[in-house]
Amino acid sequence: MDLFEYVNKRKRDEYEMIGVDGSVIIANNTNISIGVSELDPPKFYTDHFIKELKNHDFIKRYTANAGHPMLTGTLKFYENTLANKFKGNKNLVENLCVTTGATPAITFFFEYFANKYINEKIMLVGLNYYLFYECMTKYKIEGITVTSTLHDRIAPTTTELIMYIEKYNPKLIVLTLPMNPSGECYSEEELREIVRIVKQKDILLLLDKCQLEEFASCYQFLNMNKVILEEDYVQNTIFINSISKTRNLPGARLGYIFANKEIIDYITYLNEIYYCIPPLTYVIPFIADLLARINYIIHDEQSRVSGMKIVNKMYKNISKLNTPKGLYRNYTKPILDSVFEVKEIDNFYKEIDNNYNITYNNYLYTKNKFKKHLHSVTELRGGFNFCIKLKNIPSKKQLDLARDIIIEKEIAILPEIFFNNNKIQNPNELFWIRITAARVEEEYRKLIDEICDFLDKNIDRYLN
Repeated sequence: MDLFEYVNKRKRDEYEMIGVDGSVIIANNTNISIGVSELDPPKFYTDHFIKELKNHDFIKRYTANAGHPMLTGTLKFYENTLANKFKGNKNLVENLCVTTGATPAITFFFEYFANKYINEKIMLVGLNYYLFYECMTKYKIEGITVTSTLHDRIAPTTTELIMYIEKYNPKLIVLTLPMNPSGECYSEEELREIVRIVKQKDILLLLDKCQLEEFASCYQFLNMNKVILEEDYVQNTIFINSISKTRNLPGARLGYIFANKEIIDYITYLNEIYYCIPPLTYVIPFIADLLARINYIIHDEQSRVSGMKIVNKMYKNISKLNTPKGLYRNYTKPILDSVFEVKEIDNFYKEIDNNYNITYNNYLYTKNKFKKHLHSVTELRGGFNFCIKLKNIPSKKQLDLARDIIIEKEIAILPEIFFNNNKIQNPNELFWIRITAARVEEEYRKLIDEICDFLDKNIDRYLN
């Protein structure tokens, strides 16, 4: 099938898959599987966005092909601090490119991979964001999705994953942590075990950490940077990140990728010719956010207030060394002088942590509310998406269920087929549904209650 034929088929499938007009769902904001947070962005971002619009400096300019030098420099400072906390001379990040969200970073990397590693396979760990499958189709890359055989997991155990690596011999492994759609996350020990295996076999490792959050007290933070640096696998690891998920700002279109020089040179070139460089309107708050993360990483709760001054001083010294004098004077110094106030940043920490506590409480509510109909649920260990599996409804009925809930309740759910390359693997087996829990509690619980009401009254329609 050529690409034109595929695009036309995809458009037909997109409509026929659910078979109803989705405009009602968009208008009513009732997609319980939407995949992005419905909670408000941090006030810190929105306040400074308004200031930037009034200032006009950023919105009237283009920027460098790899991103604004001040931003790329701060991103390297943040990512390297995360990796080593200044406890060594080795850096994780030398080459980095800013993109309009994670989407171009993923797409451009897959183009690089298709041209560099002809006829090589990609392994996707767990169910995955649809873009990975679209990229494999577009660039004609063979891929395999691997999942756990255990009933309450989507992510393979490390033992299962090692078995899959031996069986399929991929050249690239794609690992999203926390996982989307399942919210599962490997521990540091498990990630180390995975890295050691891929290093032994010279496999590229793509780590998508777009839903990983330092400030969420309800989760255990996984420091991937530290693991990769300590396991000495920097050259063959690709990192992708953005603020779409963690800062509830998908419309800001601000992401980045870092990897070895060859990869980043290729992606920077594509960034230039497609001009997928994000607008500069969120640069100031994002830089201050990164500095706040550094402070959070290197200081405990008692020393964070005084620690801010230390971070400011380090950043000031690094900025003077690594950026032109005019850039420091015009852009960096105003951040240090006015934006970065301790009280404001402390509220910023609390606001983000509170959002994740709301999300986790919604997760617990869902587990309890669905108890009657629930076969299994994934463990939410990061982000705000998780998956549920309903009792007795076979996979071949998943689209019927989704369509009927839209028609009768005006609520959208996204079942497993949307995260498995539009394929139903085992028609008579049970299937997963993504649930997005980042929503105001009252709104969220109303949607969950409506779905439960539908199941109570209509479950017999879908039984084997």
